[in-house]
Amino acid sequence: MRDRGGVRPDKKTIVVGAAALAAAGGLGAWAGVSAGAPAGALAALAGLVTPPLLQVAIDHQGRVRGRARLLSDADEELVPPVLDGGAAQYLRPERKVVEFWPRPELGDLHQWAGSVRHADVALVTGEGGAGKTRLALQLGDELSDRFGWRSYWVPAGGGDAALTAAREGTEPVLLILDYAETRAGLGEFLAGVWAGPGPNVRVLLLARSAGEWWQQLADGAETVVSEALAAVRPVELGPLTGAAGQHDVYRQAAGAFAAELGEDCPDTSRMPPVGAGAPVMSAISTTAVTSASSSSGLPASRSCSMEVL
Repeated sequence: MRDRGGVRPDKKTIVVGAAALAAAGGLGAWAGVSAGAPAGALAALAGLVTPPLLQVAIDHQGRVRGRARLLSDADEELVPPVLDGGAAQYLRPERKVVEFWPRPELGDLHQWAGSVRHADVALVTGEGGAGKTRLALQLGDELSDRFGWRSYWVPAGGGDAALTAAREGTEPVLLILDYAETRAGLGEFLAGVWAGPGPNVRVLLLARSAGEWWQQLADGAETVVSEALAAVRPVELGPLTGAAGQHDVYRQAAGAFAAELGEDCPDTSRMPPVGAGAPVMSAISTTAVTSASSSSGLPASRSCSMEVL
């Protein structure tokens, strides 16, 4: 808040200013249609609202509008990347073609997010297709739907915008950084998370592994960030289920992709089996090929088991 004539307005002054502005407008309008002495009295009352007080209310309204505009822009811009065109778009976890299959790591991340700490960081690792992105999407959706959080995906070079949006709001914030091992300036970004005012912030890092980059990040970070990183136990995503369960994933995904593509459900018994150690994306990719090819001579049926994953 800027200093006006040596007086620093507080919240009460802002409320008074806003009320005075409304009163002045109403009194002025009434004075314009009234006659005689009452009109003069009303006009005189309206004149009691001083320019500095009016300016306090105007400035406050401008800040409120600016904050709303900033948060609206963040909601539109700090989102997961979108792949348009071709069959590959259906494989992106952001499309959510296949329902989320419950996994215990989600509960662990909920506990992490719900702690009383102002700021904290977590690391989820796994090979490509292990389900890191889909897990982060599910966490963000549940925190938003159940507890009113905001969830932002921070692109490369978007750290400042994300931190500004996090500080301007009043709700807790989840900041998600994919390919964290490739991010330049990650230590400075995390320092900004810990240094900034505002609501609680959780930073979820996604990476292939916690290798040399992770140790270098901890060694080069500010003390408060370094201590937080030292306490992190990376969450490593393995196979979604055992061998039998992976076939269920494969079968369920077949139905989901068939519905998305407007195809009959393919006969999954004719498809290559999915091994117990196969990444989640590998199973879904195979299923996508199955669904897209079901009209090209492969056996298909109209019904497809579609239990919720």
